[in-house]
Amino acid sequence: MSSLNDGDISWDKLGRNKLIGHHPMGFSIIKPLSHEDGHIPLDCPVCTHMMTTQFDVYSFNEYECCNRCMLTWAQARKVKWIEGGWRPSAEMVQEELHKRSKLPTYQVGLG
Repeated sequence: MSSLNDGDISWDKLGRNKLIGHHPMGFSIIKPLSHEDGHIPLDCPVCTHMMTTQFDVYSFNEYECCNRCMLTWAQARKVKWIEGGWRPSAEMVQEELHKRSKLPTYQVGLG
């Protein structure tokens, strides 16, 4: 099997912050346009909770925060969040973390 360099893959923009590469062998590769170091942090830069699910990764790629922060703050303020750099105050984060601490961490199936 021969190795291919990046020049053998044709890249197109996918959404606002991703590229999709079309490999000559027929499969596609999706990668972020930019991450300074190319890694997803272990904890959310907004609330400092550990990012543990694929939804956290998707949210970080789009909004640079975990899924819960994305749902709570970023999605409703998309333009302010992405273009203006809006982030919740420390008090807002603490209030949200207090609410989260009251939620159950398990689910029980009945049936």
